[in-house]
Amino acid sequence: MLNYYQAVITDEDFKIGNPKLIIVFLTPESNYAALNSEYENLQQALSSEHRAVWLKWSVEQTEDCVLGIIRNILQYELQAKINPINEYMRHTLKAFVQHAYSVTKSGDRKIRTGQDLGDITDEVFFTTADGIAHRLIRRDSNQIQVFNAESGDKEIAKNIIIKYIIERGYHIDYKNLNTQQVGKKLLEIILNEN
Repeated sequence: MLNYYQAVITDEDFKIGNPKLIIVFLTPESNYAALNSEYENLQQALSSEHRAVWLKWSVEQTEDCVLGIIRNILQYELQAKINPINEYMRHTLKAFVQHAYSVTKSGDRKIRTGQDLGDITDEVFFTTADGIAHRLIRRDSNQIQVFNAESGDKEIAKNIIIKYIIERGYHIDYKNLNTQQVGKKLLEIILNEN
């Protein structure tokens, strides 16, 4: 997230007119230390005219989330507090809430992987102790991704990277690094070994 923020504020077109920036940090409901660390790093890097808000998809018993906001909009429309929403849009919003809640509710530990952001700049292959071959890539956006080398399926990058670091005994302080940072360090080590 910090890299995306820095990319935006250093873009020449962005600097025109000294715009105010609000960054929305959108995540599933979770207590992962890596997310807390990433958000804290972003907060520390923000300039005084910019701010960040952390919004989660769904949080039990609260309206401070994406699904709560959509439910409120539908409720306001029902109570005639806002202009009517056309039938197709109302149906789409309701279907979206039902679908999103089913995949983000507490207890559902399925983690979704992100989109491919940019072209591949670095690529290495490694095999974990369980015999599974992995493909680790870095994109020009600094995005780090890990794929199963045989099936091509995306994997949860940080989990696989940390597993391999521990297995190989590499001295990387992965507990205090986000996925981009720890992935970059592992890439450098593997590339230097080859």
